[in-house]
Amino acid sequence: MFSFLRRDLPTLVGAARAREARAPEPAPSRPRSRSFTNALALALRDRVAANRYPQANPEALRDAIAEYVRATACPALRSRAPLTAANVLVDAGAARVLELILKATCVGGRGAALLAEPTCPRARDIARALGIEVVTVGRADDDLSMDLDGARAELRGRAGAPVRVVFVGHPNTPTGNPLTPEELAWLRSIRDDALVVIDEREFEYAGETLAAEAVGRPNWIVLRSFSRAFGLAEHPVGYVVAHPVLITALAKVQLPDSVPATSVIAAWLALQHRHALLADIPALRSERRRVFQQLDALALASGARVWPGRGDGVFMQLVPLSSSESHAAALARRDRVVESLQNAGLPARAAGDGLRLGVGAPQQNHVLVAAVGRAMQRWGHGSKRTRDARRKRRYFSGAQRASSSSSGSFIA
Repeated sequence: MFSFLRRDLPTLVGAARAREARAPEPAPSRPRSRSFTNALALALRDRVAANRYPQANPEALRDAIAEYVRATACPALRSRAPLTAANVLVDAGAARVLELILKATCVGGRGAALLAEPTCPRARDIARALGIEVVTVGRADDDLSMDLDGARAELRGRAGAPVRVVFVGHPNTPTGNPLTPEELAWLRSIRDDALVVIDEREFEYAGETLAAEAVGRPNWIVLRSFSRAFGLAEHPVGYVVAHPVLITALAKVQLPDSVPATSVIAAWLALQHRHALLADIPALRSERRRVFQQLDALALASGARVWPGRGDGVFMQLVPLSSSESHAAALARRDRVVESLQNAGLPARAAGDGLRLGVGAPQQNHVLVAAVGRAMQRWGHGSKRTRDARRKRRYFSGAQRASSSSSGSFIA
């Protein structure tokens, strides 16, 4: 019975399981602009016809996105290549865009996808759901940059399907580290037989982008979303910025009527109200630094490691309590810490071999840091044995990361 189903389905992570594993969203710490809320309510009432199919790849939204990307690109790079609506494709969320990319490049055994762990699991899960092989490499202990030697070896030649897509984050999720100069140099050296997908869904928090450069490179795509900084997770819209030929290719595997009119209107209005919606980003960046400093002091006393990131959260690793503790046991303790934080309604989730802590309003962050301290004390990270343990802790500096790309930007 049911022999028509794929044999690998039990190994896949479906949408329902992914939602169950997702951490609760932070408390409403970013009050939405009243002008945007009122405008959205009026537009949804007056401009949505429930009996009409939505426009495919809506031009007005693509024009608005192109204008936004131009306005927020580094001034020195704006003249590299013209950026218009022809460089933009939209779909119902970043996950749907990732699916388009994989359909256009790897399905049918034509290619494999390469990524460095830990990273956002969406690309990996979607690839496996499509029957696409996923090749992974590790990250360096000192700065969380990807294993470039391993990545080069996979691109040069492998026994399975050739690598057709390379996924990177700028900054990476969940670790928050932007691409290093060495990583960027490698990505620029990749030949045209592999597509480079640069995940910039946390661009507004990081303030650095490669979108202007991607327009001039035939094998680069920049991926973004309205779900995070713009707060439109209930109206999912994802988009890519790329060469027009790539945009045309992705449109050929896109389903018709893929973006609901309600989401299109919400995204378009969000761009018109972006100054109000993104006004608290500088404050959130300051809070991110403060949370990192407090967690770093806590980690110093408890044997953990905290990484300063550029996204909307902080990445933390709980190191083994002793040389005899297995990696699996350390991960089990990590899971207990995450569970205790989630049970308290705090923005925490397991990620790779660590945990990611979301940054919100000051009061919420104060509660989060205190709860992390209590959880670590309860699960062994505050013991004298841990405090006295010798450990090697190295962090990448903000000054080094500031020079990681020639494509710094500002939020207009």
